[in-house]
Amino acid sequence: MSEGKNNIEAYLDGKIRNSLRANTSPDFIPELLKRIELEKEFAKEDQKTARIVRIASGGFIVLLSILTVVFAMLIKAKSDGKETDYLSAAVNKFSDYIEYISILASENTGFTFSLQTGIIIFLIMVFVFAFSYADKILYKKSIKQ
Repeated sequence: MSEGKNNIEAYLDGKIRNSLRANTSPDFIPELLKRIELEKEFAKEDQKTARIVRIASGGFIVLLSILTVVFAMLIKAKSDGKETDYLSAAVNKFSDYIEYISILASENTGFTFSLQTGIIIFLIMVFVFAFSYADKILYKKSIKQ
């Protein structure tokens, strides 16, 4: 059995020595340099993508914060129950319209719809759209060949 191991070891040693002596193709170094340059280019693109994602995420958070403050200011009413300005009146008209649709929907399907439900559905749609768009545009890269 030791003779078989010696034959296998001798065979493998011979193959390793021959592979170390083998010459590389003449275009090996230029191809290696091209690949290194491509790796550097991909690293730069990854940094750009990361920066874009940070800016887009920060902008999205700021936009949601501003919308929250604006909605809070629009819905705010005085202590006597009257609207504070024209924007509040517009919001009340919009909420009356949503209430009308809610009544129609509840009569036909049994589904109730309020302003809060509308805002939640709208925010869910915004999140789904934003994340699917971010996945499609920012995260997936095509490999240049």
